[in-house]
Amino acid sequence: MRLEPTVNLKITDDNGDHFTPLVELKNINSFNFAAAAINFEERRQLEDWQKSGIEKSQSNKATRGYDSQKKVTFPQRQKEEAKDYRYFPEPDIPPIYFDPEYLANLKSSLPKLPEEIKNDLISLGIDSGFAEIIHKDKVLLSLIDQYKSDPEIKTNKLANLLVNKKISLDANIKKAYLDSIQEGNTDEGFINDAIKKVLANNPSAVSDYKNGKTNVVGFLVGQVMKQTQGKADPKTTNTLLALELSKL
Repeated sequence: MRLEPTVNLKITDDNGDHFTPLVELKNINSFNFAAAAINFEERRQLEDWQKSGIEKSQSNKATRGYDSQKKVTFPQRQKEEAKDYRYFPEPDIPPIYFDPEYLANLKSSLPKLPEEIKNDLISLGIDSGFAEIIHKDKVLLSLIDQYKSDPEIKTNKLANLLVNKKISLDANIKKAYLDSIQEGNTDEGFINDAIKKVLANNPSAVSDYKNGKTNVVGFLVGQVMKQTQGKADPKTTNTLLALELSKL
């Protein structure tokens, strides 16, 4: 293994930004030595710049080695011009020139990055937690895109239902959404009939309630919802159940 990091500093002061000369660190054989060499170069280059003020140019590139015993870098040779790097053109590949319009069209045709997609979802009003999941799932992303402009659908609510799998992806998504947000039945006669059946069918729960175990109320509400196949309005159910239990 051979590591050859190139190091220089950007120094900002009241006069603007300054860049120290480029230095290639050659033939380093471990990551630890590379890190140590870079740290030494940071200190050395800063001190040199503070003394000389010399900045990066095409003529002051240099290479340095690293002495792992002394923990310092040392000069090897200056590189004055690009030819010192032995660059040469590939004979079988001619120069290629791209029209700016062609490059602009290529750029516009590139797909969005994941972070951009997530931000787009958040801009639709979708919670960041839902967006984090949806932007990685092509099916969910497609469904959000399909219904994001539908005035009958609140995008964040749909995202919630999809992420929490309260809507089957095989179902009619819009119908399932609208069914899920319908307000419960608040008809007191309808709910009271269900409450009376539930209390009659659960005498032990009623007995527990009479003995002060009020935590059974949640169970009884659940039984009412089950009795009405989920059609009863939960708030109304709680109110009417509390009233009925107070008569016991």
